[in-house]
Amino acid sequence: MVAGCNAGTSGSAVSRLSEWFNTACYQQPGNFAFGSASRTDPKLRDEGIANIDFAISKSFALRENWNLLFRAEFFNLFNHERFGAPNTQVGNANFGVVTGTSPLANPRLVQFALRLKF
Repeated sequence: MVAGCNAGTSGSAVSRLSEWFNTACYQQPGNFAFGSASRTDPKLRDEGIANIDFAISKSFALRENWNLLFRAEFFNLFNHERFGAPNTQVGNANFGVVTGTSPLANPRLVQFALRLKF
């Protein structure tokens, strides 16, 4: 890591896809030498999960001992995208670039259920 260089970049995740971090702050160490960059530098990782799940249910009395339950569940309610981690291999053509989505990224899922209790 270049001394005194700030590797962080500002802006939204979408605006930083082509340069997730300042790639000029990193260089290959010399032969038989260790680098100075941290192995757990948070600037080199993806942004994490911003996911909101929502559920709502309503019970209706049909008869004396009969109830109908309606339930709606929404997973990833606002359909927030989740990008993959940037390429962190110095010297690669895609160094610092996010080239895809995370394998854990799910689109919005909606499910409805009816349950008759008697």
